[in-house]
Amino acid sequence: MSNKLQNILVSAIEKNVSDIYMTGGQRIFFRVDGEMFPVSENKIDESEIEEFLGLIIEDRQRKILEANRAVDFSYSINGRRFRGNAYFQRQRLAVVLRLLSDRFFTVEEIGLGRAFDELLKLRHGLVLVTGKVGSGKTASIATFLQTVNNVRGAHIITLEDPIEYIYEPEKCFISQREYGVDFFDFAEGLRNALREMPDIILVGEIRDRKTLRTAIAAAETGILVLGTLHTKSAKETALRIEGMFDESEREAIRSEFAEVFAAVISQELLPREGGGRIPLVEVMFETSAAKNLIRQGKYAQLESVILSGGAKGMETKAAALNRLFREGKISHKTFLAVKEGL
Repeated sequence: MSNKLQNILVSAIEKNVSDIYMTGGQRIFFRVDGEMFPVSENKIDESEIEEFLGLIIEDRQRKILEANRAVDFSYSINGRRFRGNAYFQRQRLAVVLRLLSDRFFTVEEIGLGRAFDELLKLRHGLVLVTGKVGSGKTASIATFLQTVNNVRGAHIITLEDPIEYIYEPEKCFISQREYGVDFFDFAEGLRNALREMPDIILVGEIRDRKTLRTAIAAAETGILVLGTLHTKSAKETALRIEGMFDESEREAIRSEFAEVFAAVISQELLPREGGGRIPLVEVMFETSAAKNLIRQGKYAQLESVILSGGAKGMETKAAALNRLFREGKISHKTFLAVKEGL
């Protein structure tokens, strides 16, 4: 790798950036605490991007990039892992790298509090962790899986694109499978995983109705299934699931989802007072009231279910936002800006 780009990655690790952006003809940018800034005023040559990719992705990934004009990958340097995506813009190569944490976060750091104890009690059903890209979904799931690994015996299977956190088996038997290497279709990989006697399956992002249907079917067998969606609340999550299907199928999918869902955790990251970022989290667990509302498509009323479930650690985003402000963890400016968007 060119010394220039190697130094960029090392610098990113030292500064604990979240993301690196690079493409030919532009400056390299870092993102730190949600804010982007250029590393320098110098632009990078496309030939350097080519050389960089040639050293960090495999031949099979290069073929995917050429065929699909984009590819996901992971890369490690100096003991730290990056999740990457290479793509084309204006016929030029571009690369975005996310620096993964070098440790598992604590329960307090992922913002789940006493809801985490309820999550650990789950043995079956569908758990969805939702939020936009960069909202901490991967970190929250990793904390959960590592905690299970620490406290009880189970077979954990992960289906990932690419593999991000590496789990060292402790009390669990762990099978981490990477898309494009260990399996080639998420729905088929999930079906095969059922034959491998798992207790917990992480399916990653649920991108289409085929994968969703398979995830629901897996949860119906008595397995705990974890997945992610790019939605910002329990209400929006239920609406998104219904919206994946034709109108003639929606009543059936509402009933199926209502029957298997165990929890919906929706999160985003806010600027923390004094620096850094802090999660804002909404938590909804399965209750008979929630199931009935989902079956009927009355998603707007789910907030009332969450408000009544404080004893189990349920909390709406509005309530969580008020709490973070009262505790002095976010500024008044942040409080007002987020409140306006809820």
